[in-house]
Parts: sequence; structure tokens; C-alpha cells
Amino acid sequence: MKKYLLKVALFLALAALTDLAAGLAFAGLRRAARSGQTFTNEYLSRRFRDDILMLGSSRAKHHYAPAVLEEGLGLSCYNAGEMGCGIVQACARFRMAVRNHKPQLVLYELTPQYDYLQEGPDYSASLGVIRQYAGDPAVRDVYLTFSDKLEPLRLLSQMYRNNSKLMVNLRDALLPPDGNKGFAPLPGHLHPGDEVYHEPQLRIDSLKLGCLERLISEAKAADVPLYLLVSPLYNGAPSPGLLAPARELCARYGVPLLDNTALEGIAGNPDCFVDAEHLSETGAVAYSKVVVEQIKNHDS
Repeated sequence: MKKYLLKVALFLALAALTDLAAGLAFAGLRRAARSGQTFTNEYLSRRFRDDILMLGSSRAKHHYAPAVLEEGLGLSCYNAGEMGCGIVQACARFRMAVRNHKPQLVLYELTPQYDYLQEGPDYSASLGVIRQYAGDPAVRDVYLTFSDKLEPLRLLSQMYRNNSKLMVNLRDALLPPDGNKGFAPLPGHLHPGDEVYHEPQLRIDSLKLGCLERLISEAKAADVPLYLLVSPLYNGAPSPGLLAPARELCARYGVPLLDNTALEGIAGNPDCFVDAEHLSETGAVAYSKVVVEQIKNHDS
């Protein structure tokens, strides 16, 4: 019996050491990142020093050109938008960034289905983006808000935290920086048939809406100026009620909401879009110039 218990103890110790070693190896790989999602997380967590932080979904990543914002506002900018994700990863990334450096301005691209509606992807995509940082106090409570009751136990394992991240971390360590500071311009233009837009139903996800309010309230508490923006849609403005929950929060906290869904010169212009919801590089540059002027006029 004693030999059996000794073997079990040795096995558990070996498993724990292996798990710890895996965590250290992944941490080193993340620190070596030069591009992609891995670099963005590491940059925000450890090295963020820019004046402007851009957050949001793929519409943030594709629509806001840091070079244009920097030239127009005279402030450095990093675009931390993330494909297929919304408020969950954005709130965590905001906390990681402001812990080390207080930006002069935070811009948040509002996407209702990602930020406060039930329609849209589940939480798994956003949680996958930040799982490697779930042990960080700045991230942990946001992460656990959208997880089940067993997740704290799973997070004890470094292998679980890093599950499925090996190829992503390797890729981001090997690929060179793109020089766009997180911005991912989309080439091309809209083709007939690509302009179809399916408006989401107004069904509130209370967890997402609460997380959006948390981001707004924490920005106010940290005295970090925050703008919520809605970039152009090819078909122009959606139903008025779709933005009502965000408008109510912004009114309550005194945060500007710049609704540019029907922006003249961009909405309806096929050269400025690649599909009904995403701007082309041409559209993103033109739109970023408009945002510069809106911020200047609002702050003057």
C-alpha cells in the first residue's frame, strides 16, 4: 500500500512539474511574440505606453488606422481590436493596459451583437483570447464572469490555460511585425451581393451589458477619456432602438457616443467597403480622418 501511495505521489509531483514547465515555456514564447494576437496581449499586459488605445471587434481592427489618428491628433495610438470578439476581451485588455500606463484617450468601436445583445457568437472566442492571462488579477474576474463554476479548478492547470495556443504563439513569434500597430487594412471593394446586412434582434445579454458598463465606469474612475463610436455601415443607420442600450449608458456616465453608421460620403459607397459591415482600406483611411475631426471638435 505504501509503495502504491508513493507511486501516486510521484506521479502527481511529476504531473505538477510538467504542468509548471509548460507554463514557463508558453510564457517565454508569448514574450517572444512580434505580431498577431499574442503580441497585442503581451504589449498591453507589459509594455503599453501609447496615448490612444483602440478597442473593439473586427470593425475596430479594420476601421481605425493608427497612422491617420496619430498624424491628426499628434498622439501615439495602438489598435487592439480583435476579430470575432467584443466587450469580454476588450474589458480585460483595457484593464491590462491602464494598469501600467494611463492613456490620454480610449476609443471603443461599439458592435451591439458583440457588446450587449444575445445574438452573435458565444463567449468562447473572447475567453480564448484572454485565457492565457486568466491568472492575472486584472483579467481573472472578467474571465470568470463569463465562465462556468468549474473554470477556477481548470485554470489551476497551465496546460489548460495554454490549450490550443501552441501554433498561434509560434506563428506570432516567427512572423515579423506588420508596422500597422494592430490595424488590419482590408484590400478591395464591395461587389454586388455583398451588401446584405442582417440586423440583430434587440435581445439584451445582461452579462455583456454589465461588462460594457464596467468598462465605462472604470474608465471614468481612472479619469481616462472614453469615446464610444459606431463606424459606417454600407446600408446606413440601423433601427433606432438597436443603439438605445448604449445611448442610455453613455448618457448616465457622460460618455460621448459618436454614431457614424450613416456617415455621408462613406455609407453607401462601394469603394469604401468590402462587405456590408466592414470598411475597405480606402474607407478606413477616410473614416479615420473624420474621427480625428470629430474628436478635435468635441474637445475644443
